[in-house]
Amino acid sequence: MLYTYPNKLLYFMLKDIDQNIDRLIDEILSQNPKTKRGMLITKDMLEKSLQTQAMVYILSIYDFVACTASVGKGMDELNKFSYDDNLNYMLQNIMMEENNGNFHNFSMKAEKLYDSVDSDMLKDMISMVVRKYFLNHEVVLNGRAQHVADKFFGQEDRKKLQVLQVKNHIVKK
Repeated sequence: MLYTYPNKLLYFMLKDIDQNIDRLIDEILSQNPKTKRGMLITKDMLEKSLQTQAMVYILSIYDFVACTASVGKGMDELNKFSYDDNLNYMLQNIMMEENNGNFHNFSMKAEKLYDSVDSDMLKDMISMVVRKYFLNHEVVLNGRAQHVADKFFGQEDRKKLQVLQVKNHIVKK
C-alpha cells in the first residue's frame, strides 16, 4: 500500500547513518568545528541539528507522496486503509489531509495524534505539518482554527504565523 513505500525508501536511505551515527558524530567533533560566531560545536548541538535535518527530510518525503496521492476522491480511498496502528502512517495521513485542504478532518487527526504521543520529535513533526497547513491554506484564526493555533503554537509563534499568512496571501495574488 501507498503508506508503506515512503517508510521503505527512508529506511533504505537512512539505515547506514542510523547504524553509524555515534561514529559519524565523533568524527565530526574530532575536527573541533565551530559555529559562525566562533563557538565550539558540542555533541548536543550536533545531535539536535542532525535530528532537525532528519525530521525535515522525512517530512519532505512524506509530503511528496501526500501531494500526489491525496487528490480528490483519492483521499476517501486512503482513509479506508488501516493506518491507526502505525504512527508513521498516521503522520502521513495527516499530511494527506493537509494537502487535501479539509481543515476539520486535518485538525481532528492532528490533535488526536499529538495528544497520543510522548515523543518530542514526533510532536515537533506534527506541529510542522500544522504550521504548513496554516501557511498554505487561507485560514481565519477564529473558532476551531484559533483553538488549533493555540494548541500548537505559543503567542509569539502565532504572531509570526499571522505575518507569514499575510505575506503568502499577497504573493499568491
